[in-house]
Amino acid sequence: IVGAFLIAGGNGLVTVSEQWIDSSMAALIIASNPFFMTLFGWWGGVQAKPNARIVVSLLGGFVGVAILIASSQSISLEQSFLGYALILLAVVLWTLGSVYSKRNPQTINPWLQSGMQMMCGSAVCLICGSFLGEFSGLDVSGVSTRSWLAFVYLTLFGSLAGFTSYVFLLRHCPPSSVSSHAYVNPAVAILLGWLILDETLTLGGLIGSGLILLSVYALLKQYRS
Repeated sequence: IVGAFLIAGGNGLVTVSEQWIDSSMAALIIASNPFFMTLFGWWGGVQAKPNARIVVSLLGGFVGVAILIASSQSISLEQSFLGYALILLAVVLWTLGSVYSKRNPQTINPWLQSGMQMMCGSAVCLICGSFLGEFSGLDVSGVSTRSWLAFVYLTLFGSLAGFTSYVFLLRHCPPSSVSSHAYVNPAVAILLGWLILDETLTLGGLIGSGLILLSVYALLKQYRS
């Protein structure tokens, strides 16, 4: 259940939705994840009712992401409604899967747990892809070396390290604090683009990144107190 909701419903639908909407708008919508985590976690009984300071921290992070994206590139408003609907559904499914995992804790090793979830979620993705006829356009020989290296990197760091850490943190932390990575990711992307690809780091990018990090710090401080 968790693998289907998080891997197939969350990551899978994000991939599908980006056929119609750009990545900057996708990042902005995904950044709403802590809002859903806070509400669904409260309704699901896995964390306390959010107080005013937590709400302010969440709003601050969302504003920071908006500033960051607006300063990095223009966002076209002429996008597909289907893309928006799918990525919003992906956020909701990821949230529901996370809350379900928190309500039904497992005693098995987090590495085994995350591996089982990724295998089940990938099986759902393969089934959906086959029904959509995606295998007919697959050309393994056409995959570049750079793409294979990216695949290996994402397997090791995105899946094994990143997702397993997420599964582990869900056992020990409130869902909304765990979901704060949705705010940090765009800031990290901007900074890496500046360091590695010589992309321009604007004043808006600095302000947005700072506001994001400050909001996450305030959010985590609230849950530790």
